[in-house]
Amino acid sequence: MISEIVGYLDDPNLSMAAIVSLGEIARNGPVIYKSHESKLEIVDVLNKKILTSKEKNRLKEKAAACLGYMSIHESLIMNSDNKEKSLQTYKIETKTFDSFNKYIMQKLLNSSQAKQIELNMTIGEALVNCALGKKSRARLNIWLTDFNSDELDDSNYDKSSKDYVDWLLNELLINYMQNQNQHLRQASCFWLLILVKKCSNLSEIVLKSLPAIQDAFISRLGENDEITQEVASKGVGVVFSLANDGQKKDLVSRLVETLGGGNSAKQKAQNKSTNLTSVESGLKITDENEQIFNPDQIGKAPDGTNITTYKEICSLASDLNKYLTF
Repeated sequence: MISEIVGYLDDPNLSMAAIVSLGEIARNGPVIYKSHESKLEIVDVLNKKILTSKEKNRLKEKAAACLGYMSIHESLIMNSDNKEKSLQTYKIETKTFDSFNKYIMQKLLNSSQAKQIELNMTIGEALVNCALGKKSRARLNIWLTDFNSDELDDSNYDKSSKDYVDWLLNELLINYMQNQNQHLRQASCFWLLILVKKCSNLSEIVLKSLPAIQDAFISRLGENDEITQEVASKGVGVVFSLANDGQKKDLVSRLVETLGGGNSAKQKAQNKSTNLTSVESGLKITDENEQIFNPDQIGKAPDGTNITTYKEICSLASDLNKYLTF
């Protein structure tokens, strides 16, 4: 069946149907390929469709989603050290990957395109499916699954998925959010926001990395395009909503310091590590809309109103991006 569907991937009239069919098969269970080589050929065909300017955006989005679905049920084996490993190694230029999921994630990361917001959002969803693997909600039957049950609890989170989430998070924070290419920075803002929203309840890695994630979003508030600013501002708010009371104190302290132009050695050290340090600010924070500053403690917004909440600080940072240097 798979080989028959693959035969229509390049058919101008049936390629969309073939991609959707292949994606649905992969989403619902493990795919049996004719060979390892044929599996990689399918990946190359789908990846080329994302990159080419000849295809319609809707088809590109379906191709990206299909690549994400192909990673959900990817199987690993246990080695002598009781650790999971792939049956194959995968290469992209000079990089070698120890799993199919990382290989697909790198392919997707390389597929971002300028001024393609919907495509980049779809790529973000596909990246999350690759990172979560068998813990991805995409594999579940929405009509039969209780999404509030313990089925998706962190205790059932497989080891490989933790490794994939960690790998993807590091790639975004280190290589993409600070990239010199503006459209890559914009795309990475979407990807990081989707990763945080989709994986925060499944991976402790995301929750432990909230300060570094907030710093990454703050660094993009100064972009000269409104889309990146808006996504980054949304990301800062999402990070704050996920933090516990202790983390919120730290996040507020870091945000205020950044807005004030500070860049202490302490902050630089924290940026290089996901380990959190306690900040005794004396603030009790439970919600991004709760008043956490005295009316004159921070200052006033351009319209003359006092800035007293975390959300108002984020909004001000975004609005004043032309005048601030982060």
